[in-house]
Amino acid sequence: MKHDSSLARRTLSARNKARKARPRGRDLQRRGAASFLVALDSDGTVFDSMRAKHERCFMPAFAAFFGSGAERGSLDALWRFVNLGSRLRGTNRYAALAAALRLGSRHPRLGSAMRRWEGTAQALEAWLAQESAPSKSRLELALVARRADRLLAAVLSWSRAVDEALAGLPPVPPFRGAVAALPRLAAGGELMVLTSAPAAAIVREWEEAGLAPYAERIVGQERGKKAACLAAAMAGRFEAERVLVVGDAPGDLEAARTVGARFFPILHGREEESWMSFSRDFLPGFLAGRPLVSPIADFLESLPQDPPWL
Repeated sequence: MKHDSSLARRTLSARNKARKARPRGRDLQRRGAASFLVALDSDGTVFDSMRAKHERCFMPAFAAFFGSGAERGSLDALWRFVNLGSRLRGTNRYAALAAALRLGSRHPRLGSAMRRWEGTAQALEAWLAQESAPSKSRLELALVARRADRLLAAVLSWSRAVDEALAGLPPVPPFRGAVAALPRLAAGGELMVLTSAPAAAIVREWEEAGLAPYAERIVGQERGKKAACLAAAMAGRFEAERVLVVGDAPGDLEAARTVGARFFPILHGREEESWMSFSRDFLPGFLAGRPLVSPIADFLESLPQDPPWL
């Protein structure tokens, strides 16, 4: 991907700011004096990548592996609802696939074609119920050790195809508001990236955008559920009121609530507006320890629980 001049300028500026901000943050952490912890989701929160990844990588692979005989427009709408426009937005890819297969079997235009995958959906749900950190490597191990139903071989092939497509996806830009907020956050606190995507892909994106120096660590799906990873990062270092989670998905809100942290949502389709509100209204109050009002009701209202066909 050829970066346009404005993106190139933002990336160069981010790299320069990171060089200035991160040493101060690291010095604070060595003294144990980082005043707060911020856990940032990546896809859809810092980077404008959710739609591109799902429409150009996940969606075609879903159609190729599980959509034989299904009407493509409805199949795409199903995947788009689950992963972009519902309460499942941002969930682990295997949980999202299980949900799509289940919902597809109840879709008026897809049901007859998708019901053949009910056994796979059941086997996938069974594996997810016993797997605390679902990932491609964990599924490979489970299949080799025969701890997962052999029906999940198709799921593994699908996951590999997704990763191949993601590897060829051109870099996506970060949101301008996120780039502007990172130096302010890194100057006085500790930043971690907390994602349900594979860590290697997210590390690559942050490095390509020049934002990696801001993050003390990048924690991906391989490490388990977000709440557990967040609790481990907090242990013995940060009180809950000095921990902030910023994300675009209900899973981010759930992680924050589980550990008692603050939460600020980045609303789908209103990302730049959300970042502006964060920097102007929410962050100053958080830094000062004042009572905060987060637009959580608007966030949840924008992501329905049930699809329109049920």
